[in-house]
Amino acid sequence: YWAALPTKKDLADEVPSDAFQDQQSGSEVDVFFLHPTTYTGDKGQNLWNSPIDDKRVQDKTDGTAILHQASIFNAAGRVYAPRYRQAHLRSYFDKRHPKSVEVAFELAYADVKRAFTYYLKHYNKDRPIIIAAHSQGTGHAARLLKEFFDGTEMHDQLVVAYLVGLPIPRGYFNSIAL
Repeated sequence: YWAALPTKKDLADEVPSDAFQDQQSGSEVDVFFLHPTTYTGDKGQNLWNSPIDDKRVQDKTDGTAILHQASIFNAAGRVYAPRYRQAHLRSYFDKRHPKSVEVAFELAYADVKRAFTYYLKHYNKDRPIIIAAHSQGTGHAARLLKEFFDGTEMHDQLVVAYLVGLPIPRGYFNSIAL
């Protein structure tokens, strides 16, 4: 379940005009992109987490975040963007069901972590990595950075992380500068 892979035609390959080029095929760097919440409450979207194969959510993710956010990195590296069972937008605002909110974000992160582990094993081949994320993706990306890069052997493989849309608390990382 990938929204973008450098080996398939997807919306992360798009460029805004002929003045730009998709440079993924020749890049020596990988970009692991985690999209924001696109499971937002449309009719029928009443679960805590989006089903991984929900076509409406996939189309919304692809037509917004992959097209307008992930694609900006195709000149910098090979874009990998996993699909994950994202927590519903209401998870950020629900104060009455804290355990359900926690479980929803944990499920989403488990998918992200599994995708990143798969990416490392099957695609990365020790190439430099850019982590890019927005909103819910940023929360998951921060956890990936802490677990896989912060004070680990992989630290030197990290080129940069672009985490936007959510704050990262001071002192969250031990060896990664904010």
